[in-house]
Order: sequence, then C-alpha cells, then structure tokens
Amino acid sequence: MIEVSRESAETRIRLRLELRGTGSLEGRTGLPFFDHMLEQLVFHSGIDLEVKAEWDLAHHLLEDLLFLLGRAISRELGDRRGIARFGWSAIPMDESLVMTSVDLGGRAHFSCNLEGGQVEGLAVDDLMHGIEALARGSLATIHVIAIRAGNLHHAVEATYKSLALSLAQAMGPSPELRSTKGVVDVEG
Repeated sequence: MIEVSRESAETRIRLRLELRGTGSLEGRTGLPFFDHMLEQLVFHSGIDLEVKAEWDLAHHLLEDLLFLLGRAISRELGDRRGIARFGWSAIPMDESLVMTSVDLGGRAHFSCNLEGGQVEGLAVDDLMHGIEALARGSLATIHVIAIRAGNLHHAVEATYKSLALSLAQAMGPSPELRSTKGVVDVEG
C-alpha cells in the first residue's frame, strides 16, 4: 500500500493505492460521473483506491487526481522488473467501441481521437486530459482510439474500462524485464 498527496492553491488530494487489490474504491470526489469513471478504472484494473479530495474546478480535480494516481502507480512499479509492461484492450459499450493501449516503459505520451462534447456536466476534453495526466504521472504511453464513438457517455465509459484492462495487463506478472535494452528509464 502506498499513500501519496498533493496540495496546491487549486486542489488538496490524498490517495492510498494497493496495486494487487480487489477493485474497490473508497471515497468520492463530489463529481458523480467522474466517480463513476474512477469506479470503472479501479474495478476493472483490480486495484484498490482510497480517495480524499477538495478542489476548486472540475478540470483541476481530474488533472491532479489522475496525475497523482499515475505517480503512485509508477512508484509502486519501481524499475518495472516483473511486469508485462504492455497492455491493450478493446471495449464495446452498446454502439461505442474504444481501444486503448498502454506501455509502462518510462515514456510519458498520450494520444486520443475522441472528439469533445459534454457528458453528465463534464467536458470530454477534461476527462481525456485526466488520462493524459495519468500518463505523465505513471511515465506511460497511453493511446485511446475511438473506433466508433456513438453516445459520448458510452464512449467515455468504454475508454475508462478499456484503460483499466490495459493497465491490468501491463502491470501483470512477467518473469523478466520487458526491454531489449535491459533497463527501463523511470524515476525511482
């Protein structure tokens, strides 16, 4: 179990994370749809997460909380020995189909083709920017490809579920370091 926190003029966030958990989320942010996405991320990745957050704007909450979650994941993974490193998943949700891929190899990058709009009072751009912050915090490459967006609620939910399964696969066990260089450059 690792605990991380961040205090700024915009947010005060404390997270407790267990990578090999049961998929449970404790605590709420006050943004029901974002809480629902956190539930999907936690449940489908198999991590346990406890959240305490105070914030001024939704954009700041999504960015800071997911960056902090990424940082906690990175610290727990350490030098990346013993994990699969790569993961991908495609999730259908009614008319929507979204694929994500993850590389936990120490290079922070994010790309996404999901178009903007509003979902339950939150900007899709902010929800995706949160995933970009997760990529920065975890030193991961994350690609989100909306093969068929359809209803934005379904597309965003499929994104978070697919991301969770991709992370679970990438954090899964491997008998060796997954790098032909023999090292993964991560902050430790």
